[in-house]
Amino acid sequence: MIPLQQVIERYAPLSRDEFTQKVRCDWLVTDSEHQSSSEEAATVVFQTKQALEKAAPESDQNMVLAYPIIKRSVGETSDIITLGRASSNDIVIQDGSISKVHAYFGWDSRQQRRTICDLNSTNGTYLNQEKLIPNLAYLLKTGDQLILGRLSLTYYTPRSFYNVFLS
Repeated sequence: MIPLQQVIERYAPLSRDEFTQKVRCDWLVTDSEHQSSSEEAATVVFQTKQALEKAAPESDQNMVLAYPIIKRSVGETSDIITLGRASSNDIVIQDGSISKVHAYFGWDSRQQRRTICDLNSTNGTYLNQEKLIPNLAYLLKTGDQLILGRLSLTYYTPRSFYNVFLS
């Protein structure tokens, strides 16, 4: 997890092409203060950097967090990227509503798109307010809303991340 403001500051000098060549990972973005009940999964998708700045005044921008969807171990060839509370996951989210191994991200080579699969987590995983059936992979697209436990996140491809937060 990285405060979004740090990501913006680090990559702001890059053009979109430079960013997408250098930073090839997809992203999850959330407001760490935002908690959502799975029944009423409401979240904000930031359409522009200006909308983000309005929603989070400068002093609060570090509360918006970005999670790069990447393998933690360099050189590992698996397409599976795990997410959960346990430190052994690729993406670690320290929140009691997240299971130790909550879900994983995969890659559908036929569709050329990222997938998400709930691993029978205690509090479930929701994609655009629909509860996922455990152990079944679902295709993701830019702007999809994910609810994991009580946390709300938005999924971005590298290009859409750049367009929303860096252009």
